[in-house]
Amino acid sequence: MADGFHALGEAVSLGCVRLLVVDARWIYENIDVGTVVNLVEKPLDTYLTKWLDPICISANAEDAVFPFPESLKIEGLSTGQFTVGDEITIAAIVRFDNGNVLDKTDVVDWDIKSENESSLSGNVLRAGNIGTVTLSARYRHLKVYREIIVN
Repeated sequence: MADGFHALGEAVSLGCVRLLVVDARWIYENIDVGTVVNLVEKPLDTYLTKWLDPICISANAEDAVFPFPESLKIEGLSTGQFTVGDEITIAAIVRFDNGNVLDKTDVVDWDIKSENESSLSGNVLRAGNIGTVTLSARYRHLKVYREIIVN
């Protein structure tokens, strides 16, 4: 079953629809018999699959543990004010409903809006010219923004 999990989002058969156990159970319990399902081919959306990292894969949904992310925080921007040319290493910290707090820096979608030539490479922010930078991070359904002033 774990091997099939890692094939989510990839065409590996002639019509098998692979789902997490918890999602298959939801469909079984909530969709009426006879419901028409249309399968459409779409380009692969890596954002939808990159965070699928199972903690436990089980044949029984009650045994599966899939913690739900409750909050997202950008760390490394303690002052919010930086000098032209500064480089800041940032991190994305996610708190889950089971109490776990995990660094998800490598799997969040980072975005930067800057009119002052500031740039983001991986998780290193380089302060450009004087002005304001808006940094955002997205993890699953969570999105946070930070405004940074470059002096």
